[in-house]
Amino acid sequence: IVWNYGFLTDEQSKLYTFHILNDLPIPNILQAKVTAAVNSSHQFILKNEPNYMLSLRDIAHFKRFFAWFHSNAASLCPCAEKNKLMYTTVFALYMCYYIKISTNQKRQEYLSIINQVLQNGQNAFEKMSNDIKMNFVNHLKIEPHYALNTALVENLFCLMTCILSKMPLFICGKPGSSKTLSTQIIQQNFLGITSHNKFLRAQPKIMPLYYQGSKSSTSEGIQRMFNRAYEIVQNSSSEDLLPLVIFDEIGLAEDSIHNPLKILHSLLDYGLDNICFVGISNWELDPSKMSRFIYLCRPDLGLEDL
Repeated sequence: IVWNYGFLTDEQSKLYTFHILNDLPIPNILQAKVTAAVNSSHQFILKNEPNYMLSLRDIAHFKRFFAWFHSNAASLCPCAEKNKLMYTTVFALYMCYYIKISTNQKRQEYLSIINQVLQNGQNAFEKMSNDIKMNFVNHLKIEPHYALNTALVENLFCLMTCILSKMPLFICGKPGSSKTLSTQIIQQNFLGITSHNKFLRAQPKIMPLYYQGSKSSTSEGIQRMFNRAYEIVQNSSSEDLLPLVIFDEIGLAEDSIHNPLKILHSLLDYGLDNICFVGISNWELDPSKMSRFIYLCRPDLGLEDL
């Protein structure tokens, strides 16, 4: 028996959004604007990205990102201090909605809508999000033969954000969209107190743990990888070491007859207190898993990026 629970109506969605975001540390005047921006983003994704199933988790992710960036804006992005609440709103919208959008054309449509909702000037969202991204990425030492195109910058920014905030990230894109390269650059820079940069020296050293997805993957194998991460945390004498589980080709594991990715439900919901997780794939996963990640969809490269 299959029971179709349907979808929340627009009014129900707005009501849920209001109650979830009601205790954000912002004035009442801005509260209405932020809630409207989240609702507009939610509706845009529902109408334009049918393969991605939105849920109330996305609003909870927004709230968590908002609180995290607002509390750490001074160290994460000093330029945000001049308009902290608006920069924080843009950051959270970017991480929870903008990066899900699958084409550059749809991203431009979203920007047009969200700039009108925020009423902060034409192209304000683009300018503020670019300020934040480059504040993050400029901390990294990147070899000169790597082109800092849109894909690489966005990958690096989202990886840094999700590592520092300990949110699980899923990067989905065609081969050649800098998915693996970006994880390598992050590993080369997050070296703890031996890092080249003052900001990075204040961050923990990353301990990468790789799991190669395949059609023979099992839930036991995935659990063992997480157990290794937990052991590193338990055996470490300080908080200066941060395990990063990198699940490469996670899409291949979804085709396994053992249904190994089912175990990710509990691990992502309850098991990421002191470890980080990033999944990499050339194609999307099923909605029940996608909604548990921060989802970065890599649009096709444009002529300018090429």
